[in-house]
Amino acid sequence: MLKNTKLLNKKLFVIFYLVISEKMNNKNNLLSQLYMLKLFGYNYINKVNIINNTKVTLPDNINELNQRISNCNLCELSKVCTSKVLYNNTSNPTIAVLVPKLLVNNELNILMKILNKYFNTDLDDIVILNIIKCDANNIKINNNIFDKCKDYTIKELDIISAKFIFSFGDIYKYIVKNDLDVGEGIIYNNSKLFYLNELNELLRNPSILEENENIFYKIKHEMEKY
Repeated sequence: MLKNTKLLNKKLFVIFYLVISEKMNNKNNLLSQLYMLKLFGYNYINKVNIINNTKVTLPDNINELNQRISNCNLCELSKVCTSKVLYNNTSNPTIAVLVPKLLVNNELNILMKILNKYFNTDLDDIVILNIIKCDANNIKINNNIFDKCKDYTIKELDIISAKFIFSFGDIYKYIVKNDLDVGEGIIYNNSKLFYLNELNELLRNPSILEENENIFYKIKHEMEKY
C-alpha cells in the first residue's frame, strides 16, 4: 500500500510540474523539464535509426512493366505529361539505344544517319529506350527525376537483353557507375555498352560528327569481335 502511495504521489508531482511549466516554452525550460523528470527516475531511450531497405521489385514481363510505367506517379512529371513512353517492339533488337527522353525529329534523323552509315543497321534492329518515361519534352528534367525513372530502363534492358547498348550522352551513369571516355565500351550483364556523344551535341556541331567517324568505326570493329 505504501509503495502504491509513493508511486501515486510521484505521478501527481510530475503532472503538477508539467502543468506549471507549460507556460515556459523556450528551449532551456524544456531541457530543464526533461532533466527534472530524469531525476525522478524516468529514462529515455537512445535515438534509433531505421533504414528502409525495401526495394520495389519490377515485373519481368514487358507488358506488366508497361502497365506499371503507365500508372507511375513517382515524380511531378506524372502530373503534367500527356502520355507515357512504352517499349512496344516485338522483335529481338540487336542494339538498345539509350537517350534521356523522347527524341524529336531532328534527333531521330541524325540517329538513323549514324546507325545506317556506320553500323549498317536500321530501325528493325534497334530499340530506343528513354530514361524518362513521361512525354514531357518541354519541361526541364532534373537528376531526381532521372533517379526515379532509371529502374524502369534497367529492367527493360534486362528483359530485352540486346547484344549492344549505345548510350548517347553520359546517361549510362544511371545504369553503371564507371566513368567512360567517348567511344569506350564496357560489359553490362550480357551486353556490351558503348558511350557516345549526345545527339543534340552532334546536331549543333556537325564537325564533331565528322571527328567521331573513327570512333564509330572502332566501335563497329569491336562489335564484330563480340
